[in-house]
Amino acid sequence: MSEIVLSAVPLSAQAFAPFGDVIETEGRGWRWVNQGTSQRFDDLARVDVLESGGRPLISIFRASPQPLPFDVRSLERHPLSCQSFYPLDARPFLVIVAEQGSAPIEQRIRAFMSSGRQGVNYHRNTWH
Repeated sequence: MSEIVLSAVPLSAQAFAPFGDVIETEGRGWRWVNQGTSQRFDDLARVDVLESGGRPLISIFRASPQPLPFDVRSLERHPLSCQSFYPLDARPFLVIVAEQGSAPIEQRIRAFMSSGRQGVNYHRNTWH
């Protein structure tokens, strides 16, 4: 792949829609639960894992911050399920995705910056 320079744009539900869901509570409806001690935000992302007999599973990744500029050396995708990431420490993180299509990857790659209070749920088969 030839070298390209990306500028990250703020992560928003509208801009990220072709790639998946933005998981965030800002601007979302909620209700009180647990005797009024907790706010519950429902249906924040579409979980898609049932292809070929799949099942939901939850993992935690503990990643080390990387300096910018960041070299993207590979992308992956999951043809059988979605995949979600949400920051546990409320730290901003970079989201790299590529649009579907036949154009060279250099023309399809996009960068988003999470506020640190947003996560992402990649649609099945989304390069990330």
